[in-house]
Amino acid sequence: APAFSAVGFEFVLALYRDGSIPVGLLNLSYGGTIIEAWIGPEGLAHARSGAAVRERWAEVLRQYPTAEAAWRRDVAAWQSQREVSAPVAGGRTHAAPRPPVGPGHVTQISGLFHGMIAPVQPAALAGVLWYQGESNVGRPDEYADLLTALIADWRRGFHAPSLPFFVVQLPNYRDRVHAWWQVRQAQ
Repeated sequence: APAFSAVGFEFVLALYRDGSIPVGLLNLSYGGTIIEAWIGPEGLAHARSGAAVRERWAEVLRQYPTAEAAWRRDVAAWQSQREVSAPVAGGRTHAAPRPPVGPGHVTQISGLFHGMIAPVQPAALAGVLWYQGESNVGRPDEYADLLTALIADWRRGFHAPSLPFFVVQLPNYRDRVHAWWQVRQAQ
């Protein structure tokens, strides 16, 4: 268990101490993701913020061909520079350019829902630990609505109208650009 979630491990211990017998623990996680990726299409359709989320994604898709072309040029330039400078620099080079956000990216709306949540529905769950939010600090005004939509969506998909959700709030991180406290408040 050293590489597993400490929060998840403590949840299982609490179930065990409570007299419940944990059968298993699903670790369905992906770091650095946005909440929109975890909500299914039906859940987003019911969210007040759903239209704004879909509009942002549509804009990403409109800009993707241009961004992908620029990325391919950057990769080619990076590879050329790497071939020339690596022997001189003792094998050290800069990291490869990151691919642009677009189809198949971890921030694709409903992408992680389809890849990780839907395949295990309708498993019988004792509860859900939700530990996410850092990637949504730029849009804290939408977070409460999206979290509510996610919970309703998962409860519907797991056929468990009262499925407990335990939200692990963001840490008290001082970021002068983003207000983490606003996402914590929404949580």
